[in-house]
Amino acid sequence: VTGMYTLFTTEFPPHLRATGTGFCIGIGRGGAALAPVLAGYLLEAGLKLPTVAVVMCCGSLIGAVLLYFLPKRSTAAA
Repeated sequence: VTGMYTLFTTEFPPHLRATGTGFCIGIGRGGAALAPVLAGYLLEAGLKLPTVAVVMCCGSLIGAVLLYFLPKRSTAAA
């Protein structure tokens, strides 16, 4: 997660950097608060632990795929 802070500084324009970083951190904290509740509901619904683990990892997998497809910026000086 801390590596994302470095990515934020390169991806957000300077005038939006603090807002963008705060928004992303807020989304992450919201997911961290909801994840145990979701896991509890899935376990209560009768799903086995391996299935719940796969469902819970889907958010990270989606994030990784989206991160991979971010447009690449050239770092060469013009």
